[in-house]
Amino acid sequence: LDMGAVLEYTDGGNIAVTALLAGNDILLICDYAEGIPAILNAVEEGTVTEEMIDTACCRVLTWKYNLGLI
Repeated sequence: LDMGAVLEYTDGGNIAVTALLAGNDILLICDYAEGIPAILNAVEEGTVTEEMIDTACCRVLTWKYNLGLI
């Protein structure tokens, strides 16, 4: 998500938050110092709900379980 090309699609918002809102369950970012606080802020503001995060987490854990990774 740290490619310059994706900035065109954020409308000035944080790329990690935009990716979550687009339905991504796993985010690959290099700038954790910016991404994590932006996500936490989006949760506090209600832009991203805890339910969205919980649902994404459950999907990832289910995939890992079904693949025998956990």
